Amino acid sequence: MSKTSDAADALMSFVDKLQPLNDVAAALKQLGSLDQAIDERTAGLATATKAHDDMLADVATAQTTLDTLRQQIATETTTAKQTADDILLGAKNNADAIVKTANDNAASIVGVANAESARILQARDTSLASTSSQLDDLKSQIAAATASLVGINSQRDTVAAQIDELKKTAQSIIS
Repeated sequence: MSKTSDAADALMSFVDKLQPLNDVAAALKQLGSLDQAIDERTAGLATATKAHDDMLADVATAQTTLDTLRQQIATETTTAKQTADDILLGAKNNADAIVKTANDNAASIVGVANAESARILQARDTSLASTSSQLDDLKSQIAAATASLVGINSQRDTVAAQIDELKKTAQSIIS
């Protein structure tokens, strides 16, 4: 073999022996990239953790606000129910007062109507009694007039008979 060939073989052997160093260098380089990636992930995790903590703080604030609003709604609902109950009670009391007034007025009107009806019936009864008495008086007068007329008719018949007799007598005297 030649010296050049031996030198090339020696160099190749030396390079082959250095190959594991290249692999170690590549691995170290890769570890550096991994360290950088870990640092970046750690920074990302810290940012995410801060964002998560901020969100938890926002959730806590929102929960406090929600609890406050729920309390306000409960208070306002209670107040609204009480107000509605008060309004209904007031309306019922007003309606009861109106009904009582209407019943009182109706009772008064019925009382006045009954009194007026009784007065009219009394006046009718009085008028009827007076008319009945006048009718009885007229019947008595008619009966007296009829009796008088019967007597007058009887006297007329007697006078007419006497006149007929006198006419007959005067006729016989004249003839």
